[in-house]
Amino acid sequence: MRFARDDVRARATRPGVPGGTLSGNPLATAAGTTVLNLVTPRDYQDLTQRVATFAQNLEAAIATSGLYARCPTQGPLMGLFLSREPFEAPTNFDEAKLLCENGLYRSFFHAMLERGVALAPGAYEILFVSFAHSGDDLADAVKRAGEASEVAAKS
Repeated sequence: MRFARDDVRARATRPGVPGGTLSGNPLATAAGTTVLNLVTPRDYQDLTQRVATFAQNLEAAIATSGLYARCPTQGPLMGLFLSREPFEAPTNFDEAKLLCENGLYRSFFHAMLERGVALAPGAYEILFVSFAHSGDDLADAVKRAGEASEVAAKS
């Protein structure tokens, strides 16, 4: 099955690498389908609230370093944008691009990784909080984010 002409696909992907996260991987597809069949509307509500709380706590922890953070959420998905100046969460590509290219996320990402927290490696990527993350896990990540933001602020 093809979703794009060969010439379009060739410009959008690297040789041998399918487009999208786990795109077309049968195990990933089966796992995703199973999760969708098991998760209830209440589960989505609980996860959405957990993500919103984590986002607020993460913004507050990062602010202790003098940096500014916005963690926009949409249901259980969350973004993370950093700046040295106050800002509102981006609402379009150009705003997001400016924030993603300021270099702060890279420093923050590596400082978090050194502290044992693996975030999405790209500033433009979504952060995934799951049912597997306990309240203690999220609180620990927030604590480490406060420390990592000190490092990023000095970069």
